[in-house]
Amino acid sequence: MSPHVHRLRLVFRVQMGQRLLLLLAADALLVVQGVFTALLGGGEPDDFYLFVALVPLLLLTPAALSDLVALERRAGTLDLTLSLGSRETLLLLRAGVPALLIGLQAGLVMIFVWWTEPQSVPLVGVLLQLFAVACLLAAASLFAALYVPAAGGAWLTTLGIVAVLAPWSLFNPVPPRLSHAGPHWIADGGPHALAVLTGATLLAIAYSLRRLRRPEVLLQ
Repeated sequence: MSPHVHRLRLVFRVQMGQRLLLLLAADALLVVQGVFTALLGGGEPDDFYLFVALVPLLLLTPAALSDLVALERRAGTLDLTLSLGSRETLLLLRAGVPALLIGLQAGLVMIFVWWTEPQSVPLVGVLLQLFAVACLLAAASLFAALYVPAAGGAWLTTLGIVAVLAPWSLFNPVPPRLSHAGPHWIADGGPHALAVLTGATLLAIAYSLRRLRRPEVLLQ
């Protein structure tokens, strides 16, 4: 195992802690429920995107990242973490690794759907959209954790950010019906959704880094 992979694995284990099994169980439940919901709706690819790929990503990521800072507060090690010269990188990794892993699961689901019905799924657009949503959730969770002391408040703040950006965070890049010309991801607004999500992600990261450059405020 390379040092970089070992470091990412360690970051993931630190962030997940004893909640890992609980989150895995919740993930399995959401995926199974999503599959049944999609099948009851006719088994359309856009239903699989919404219920099997997107819903677990939106629900599990904020729950997994809500205590990014509260974890250190409870352990009494927040001052030690903030004294590190690499605190920005550490917290960005702790937010990004779980979000991207859950996003990877969503991407694999849609790759399977594309493999079964290649003409109905604009795969590149779907994967880009899921990646953008995962990055937004990571950045929003870090922003919320730095500005809202309690884990529950940070979780609600992250969900609020997603709700405000709902037209783009909930954008479904899979067309509901097949057309003779195939799916039109560009014409349906896929690039616009990506642009909005990318801008919101960069804004959340900028304000998070600004907060981390003033560690004395977080220690109050």
